[in-house]
Amino acid sequence: AYESVSKMMKDIGMFGNDVNSYTYYPQTPIFNTMFSLSYVFDNSERISDNAYYTSVDSNDTFTVYENRYKMPLAFCVNSGLADWTTVGENPFDDQAAMWNLATGAAGVFTDVSPVVDTLDNISALSDETVASGQFTLNKVNGGSFASVTLTLTAPANGNMYLYTQSADCDVALVSSPTVSKDITMDSPYLMDCGYLNEGETITVELQMPNEKDTADIRFYAVSLD
Repeated sequence: AYESVSKMMKDIGMFGNDVNSYTYYPQTPIFNTMFSLSYVFDNSERISDNAYYTSVDSNDTFTVYENRYKMPLAFCVNSGLADWTTVGENPFDDQAAMWNLATGAAGVFTDVSPVVDTLDNISALSDETVASGQFTLNKVNGGSFASVTLTLTAPANGNMYLYTQSADCDVALVSSPTVSKDITMDSPYLMDCGYLNEGETITVELQMPNEKDTADIRFYAVSLD
């Protein structure tokens, strides 16, 4: 891939190296539709009960899903899409801007603000700070394990998506009614958390290793409208 394409894909939530490659993990329906994704080969059970895919075949190694809302390789959009550029901070904002310019439809995502549930060896952390999407964790006692658990509540029925990144945390442990995953946080990662009914919750535990006393975090969550 060209460097500019690799950077753009990383900005909208792909796993990439900013140079010449990027890797697809299950993305939002906005991404899948706009980039004409037809099928996904899932060999690690990343796709759960999901209204946006249909299982079409499987074996002992993988399951093939069809994107129910795929577009052809070529399709028409509003001319304003030519002005779209990524900001590179919040991938959901960049995807929403792309969708708005292409279709004229705004508000495709609803932001979901996390609530601080528990702090283990972490200095005081407010819900408002975490809701900003970029925040810093500070240990009370350096040189030992620390973690923070955040809770996300579905504002309406629909799929929820999570984006996390930190060079200073080991993993994010994500648990929802349909998904349980450990995310390595040193590279940006967009995760499909599956379908939630209004009021159902996702918990995310961010774990810091012994050798790091501070951690800069990027953390965004949305529900698809």
